[in-house]
Amino acid sequence: MATTYTYKIVDLDRETVDDFVSTIHYTISASDETNEAGSYGSIGLKRPDTLIPYADLTEEKLIEWLKGELNSGKKTDEDGNEVVIDRVAELEAEEEGDLSAASH
Repeated sequence: MATTYTYKIVDLDRETVDDFVSTIHYTISASDETNEAGSYGSIGLKRPDTLIPYADLTEEKLIEWLKGELNSGKKTDEDGNEVVIDRVAELEAEEEGDLSAASH
């Protein structure tokens, strides 16, 4: 039974002076044929050396940053959301491992 993960960007906090996106607000949903689970969270970003213009940011790029931050363990979610997000990441890693093992 495969689990599907869906990441959505809900909102962004940015500094209007230079368009630095300081916080990503997001949802993560996990579902399989029987169960569904979801979590809402917010995660802060460190200011990079070079900014991508705000108009050029895509949801794909923001999700890439989000996943990078979640995987780095630098979460700023409420305690209850952290546990769910950690479990979603664990399940996703397990699922990827199962797929990898099946392809060998």
